[in-house]
Amino acid sequence: QTSASRTGARKTQRPAKFLSLTSAEFHGVYIGESEKRVRAIFDVARKHKPIVVFVDEIDSILGQRNASDGAYAKNVKTQFLIEADGAGKDRTGILLVAATNNPWLLDDAVLRRFPNKYYVGLPNDVARASLLAKALQGQGVSNHEIQTLASETIGYSPSELLSVVQGAIVKAATQFRKKLRPNDK
Repeated sequence: QTSASRTGARKTQRPAKFLSLTSAEFHGVYIGESEKRVRAIFDVARKHKPIVVFVDEIDSILGQRNASDGAYAKNVKTQFLIEADGAGKDRTGILLVAATNNPWLLDDAVLRRFPNKYYVGLPNDVARASLLAKALQGQGVSNHEIQTLASETIGYSPSELLSVVQGAIVKAATQFRKKLRPNDK
């Protein structure tokens, strides 16, 4: 999702800057700090137009509102919605893109701010093989082994594939270390 958004920013007539955000960038420790961060993010976007502002896992900050939400959650959601609307400020040249694995958790007001919705499915065999080849580049893994792994990981998302690769690398490094130092624990 992030890669697709970044590529889209580069492929426009006038290449746009790309600002990738997660929920961590929105959360502050002190009262009112989170709302200031939301404002600051959109201020930065207005100063660096054209720009694509990509918010990953948006459901973690803009989930459905309910009675159990504290003032903090309500204030962050409200501030984001105000900024997303522009609130009297020029939003020309700012493209707001968001990703979620749980669209049904998003607040209706958030969904209205994103009129175009795209479903990005799980990668097929060819895409998984390509992702695995890139992640395993320089690791001495044959094309046949990559194809085998791709066929055994049906239903895996790109992040899950990366976790598999990282886990395998850590396991191989641990085993190698044990061979070098058999008495280490």
